[in-house]
Amino acid sequence: MDADEENAAVEKVVERLEERFPDVDPSVVEHVVDEEHHNLDGNPIRDFVPVLVEHEARDRIRTEFGNASDGTLNVPPGLEP
Repeated sequence: MDADEENAAVEKVVERLEERFPDVDPSVVEHVVDEEHHNLDGNPIRDFVPVLVEHEARDRIRTEFGNASDGTLNVPPGLEP
Protein backbone atom coordinates (compact mmCIF):
# COMPACT_ATOMS: atom_id res chain seq x y z
CA MET A 1 0.00 0.00 0.00
CA ASP A 2 1.49 3.33 -1.02
CA ALA A 3 1.05 6.58 0.92
CA ASP A 4 -1.85 7.82 -1.22
CA GLU A 5 -3.75 4.56 -0.77
CA GLU A 6 -3.08 4.61 2.96
CA ASN A 7 -4.30 8.20 3.31
CA ALA A 8 -7.45 7.42 1.30
CA ALA A 9 -8.13 4.39 3.50
CA VAL A 10 -7.65 6.47 6.67
CA GLU A 11 -10.12 9.06 5.31
CA LYS A 12 -12.64 6.21 4.95
CA VAL A 13 -11.94 5.35 8.59
CA VAL A 14 -12.89 8.92 9.53
CA GLU A 15 -16.12 8.64 7.53
CA ARG A 16 -17.08 5.31 9.12
CA LEU A 17 -16.37 6.54 12.63
CA GLU A 18 -18.31 9.77 12.07
CA GLU A 19 -21.29 7.63 11.02
CA ARG A 20 -20.84 5.26 13.96
CA PHE A 21 -20.54 8.10 16.50
CA PRO A 22 -22.92 10.82 15.25
CA ASP A 23 -22.99 12.54 18.66
CA VAL A 24 -19.23 13.12 18.61
CA ASP A 25 -18.13 16.27 16.81
CA PRO A 26 -16.50 15.35 13.47
CA SER A 27 -13.41 17.41 14.35
CA VAL A 28 -12.91 15.22 17.41
CA VAL A 29 -13.17 12.07 15.29
CA GLU A 30 -10.64 13.49 12.81
CA HIS A 31 -8.29 14.46 15.64
CA VAL A 32 -8.40 11.01 17.24
CA VAL A 33 -7.90 9.23 13.91
CA ASP A 34 -5.01 11.57 13.06
CA GLU A 35 -3.32 10.88 16.41
CA GLU A 36 -3.73 7.13 16.02
CA HIS A 37 -2.43 7.31 12.45
CA HIS A 38 0.67 9.21 13.56
CA ASN A 39 1.24 6.74 16.39
CA LEU A 40 2.12 4.25 13.66
CA ASP A 41 4.64 6.50 11.90
CA GLY A 42 7.91 4.72 11.29
CA ASN A 43 6.31 1.30 11.08
CA PRO A 44 7.80 -0.27 7.95
CA ILE A 45 4.80 -2.51 7.24
CA ARG A 46 1.95 -0.22 6.19
CA ASP A 47 -0.62 -2.69 4.79
CA PHE A 48 -2.62 -2.95 8.00
CA VAL A 49 -2.24 0.63 9.22
CA PRO A 50 -5.84 1.70 8.33
CA VAL A 51 -7.27 -1.31 10.18
CA LEU A 52 -5.12 -0.63 13.24
CA VAL A 53 -5.99 3.07 13.16
CA GLU A 54 -9.71 2.31 12.99
CA HIS A 55 -9.55 -0.16 15.86
CA GLU A 56 -7.62 2.16 18.18
CA ALA A 57 -9.60 5.29 17.24
CA ARG A 58 -12.94 3.49 17.65
CA ASP A 59 -11.96 2.29 21.12
CA ARG A 60 -10.75 5.75 22.16
CA ILE A 61 -13.86 7.49 20.89
CA ARG A 62 -16.09 4.95 22.59
CA THR A 63 -14.36 5.26 25.97
CA GLU A 64 -13.25 8.91 25.99
CA PHE A 65 -16.06 10.68 24.18
CA GLY A 66 -19.10 8.48 23.78
CA ASN A 67 -19.86 7.02 27.18
CA ALA A 68 -20.51 10.01 29.41
CA SER A 69 -23.26 8.96 31.80
CA ASP A 70 -24.94 12.38 31.79
CA GLY A 71 -25.17 12.50 27.99
CA THR A 72 -22.38 15.04 27.58
CA LEU A 73 -19.17 14.45 25.74
CA ASN A 74 -15.71 14.67 27.23
CA VAL A 75 -14.08 16.80 24.57
CA PRO A 76 -10.47 17.93 25.05
CA PRO A 77 -9.80 21.67 25.24
CA GLY A 78 -9.42 23.21 21.80
CA LEU A 79 -11.67 20.61 20.16
CA GLU A 80 -14.96 21.90 21.48
CA PRO A 81 -17.70 22.07 18.84
